[in-house]
Amino acid sequence: MQAVDLETGVTLASLKSGELGLVLLIEDPQLKLALLRIGLLEGDRFTVAEWAPWGGPVALSVRGGKVAMRKGDAEKVVVKRI
Repeated sequence: MQAVDLETGVTLASLKSGELGLVLLIEDPQLKLALLRIGLLEGDRFTVAEWAPWGGPVALSVRGGKVAMRKGDAEKVVVKRI
């Protein structure tokens, strides 16, 4: 696992709608591959487009498109607020 600056790195699940972020680390190798397939990579900048109600998935705007992931997966993605 890569070293992450714990002072600036938070999980994607902790961001609110409208916040901007930078993907620092995708902790789970299988999740990393799945997100690669839908277009979200370490180093990507994104905007949290919206959270579904009642703990549902999050939609992210990244590189002119949108990707979505479950909240449990968002907890495995380390990001930096920008």
